[in-house]
Amino acid sequence: MQATVLEFDPATGGGTCVLDDGIVLDMLPGALAGSGLRHLRPGQRVTVTTGPGESGVPVVEAVRIVGVRP
Repeated sequence: MQATVLEFDPATGGGTCVLDDGIVLDMLPGALAGSGLRHLRPGQRVTVTTGPGESGVPVVEAVRIVGVRP
């Protein structure tokens, strides 16, 4: 699913994004690690993979920048 980055902390690798349906989710530290990139900018479009977080609240486990190919 696609989302927009709200904030990203390069020091921790975590942040938040808003899904296209308006739900705001936390990004786990390291969610961007598999892409080979290290920074995201607020407003940047991404494709995300979600999974269960603590206490059952979904979180973003993996992020891929839209338009960037591996």
